[in-house]
Amino acid sequence: MYKLFTTLALAGALSACGSDSDSLDPDSGLSFALTVDRAEMTPNYLITQDDVMGSTASITTQGQGLEISDFSYFYTVANTTFSMTSSSVSAYGEVDGKIQEINQAIVGGIQWATFGNVDDEKMIAIDSSWYGLLNHSLYTFNAETGESEGSVSLSILEDTTLGGAWPTALVVRGDQLYIPYVKLLYDAETEAVLTPDADVGYVAVFDYPVTEGATPVQTISLNSISNVGTHGATTGLIQTDSGDLYGYTNGETSGGFSPASEHPSSIVRINDGEMVFDEDYEFNIEEATGGGKIFWFSYLTDNKAIARIVDRRDILIDHDQNPETAEVQIDDVLDAVQWEDYYTFGADLVGELSYRQKLVIIDLETKSITDIDGVPAHAARLVPDTEIIDGKFYASIVTNDESAVYQVDIETATAVKGSTIEGYTIRGFQNLLTD
Repeated sequence: MYKLFTTLALAGALSACGSDSDSLDPDSGLSFALTVDRAEMTPNYLITQDDVMGSTASITTQGQGLEISDFSYFYTVANTTFSMTSSSVSAYGEVDGKIQEINQAIVGGIQWATFGNVDDEKMIAIDSSWYGLLNHSLYTFNAETGESEGSVSLSILEDTTLGGAWPTALVVRGDQLYIPYVKLLYDAETEAVLTPDADVGYVAVFDYPVTEGATPVQTISLNSISNVGTHGATTGLIQTDSGDLYGYTNGETSGGFSPASEHPSSIVRINDGEMVFDEDYEFNIEEATGGGKIFWFSYLTDNKAIARIVDRRDILIDHDQNPETAEVQIDDVLDAVQWEDYYTFGADLVGELSYRQKLVIIDLETKSITDIDGVPAHAARLVPDTEIIDGKFYASIVTNDESAVYQVDIETATAVKGSTIEGYTIRGFQNLLTD
């Protein structure tokens, strides 16, 4: 029997009622992590449940779980899940048939930006913050033991006149580390976070392993795309089975761009063995989807990726000073909340129209996009990497009416609805058992 680990953020008035145990019994069901309060994003619980696909079952924290008291990011490498707070990194895995904490590393005041998997043997993580975008540290953790293997400082940018770098992926290919980034400029006077250099795509390349004080051996750039990835993403760049790297661009308000880029959302490629964007490959997502933009993607297999596309939505707005009704693009309405998950907060402004993501499968080689049948329009943010389990991908779907689990058949691009979620969203599903 496989066991799933999920990262779940629950909103609403649920009480935190975890169990008193310091381990989880895999035989009792699927293992996953929940966050009780959407507004505060704390506390988190690791729990087990025997079925996430039951049509009448619901997913809840009641009466079960290991408590993680602070807001946490989660990232899984091999069979170890890392929970990262600003003060510690805890590793959870199977020990003697039970899932429990296998190591805790104490860190201090770190604002995590993104994470990466090195050969299923190590997790690497990088920090960033609005106030400290110029200097970064790369942290390494052993995936088998969960132990820290130290950190090194590095600089992504030489010229910081147009802002600092917010990393959107960490990909190790051979003896090089690729870091795409969104370029951000913090205006202390207005307390605004801007993207004044949004019309160029960047990927910094470092020698790997990274040494103390490292700078890029090369920075790949392209003037026909926006910055690579989105704020809050950890898979702005992915690697296929053949070794090619694909990056996506979003460029709109939903991806954290202010002002938005003038370039269309697209996918670009860095061929295996090269350190330049492939000039013969640029996949215009807006042309392929009628105005849609990629918000997140992750690699599946056979040159295919699963992705969330933000649909273009034109809505009717009654202007105070103009009795006529004007048709405007939804991002023009929601600029004021560009750095938040406005799919939920924006619902107060435009109702169900703020739920405008669709789940698709992208064939990177043929440049084709297939909508996944059975998944409603929804909202999602902070989605980590994926794991395919028995040919299926599990997704948490938040609509205007509910949150629920959907099981996606990759081969047929169809989905089946499973359990409802008493709260907000599940961020990822992984198998934690070693057998």
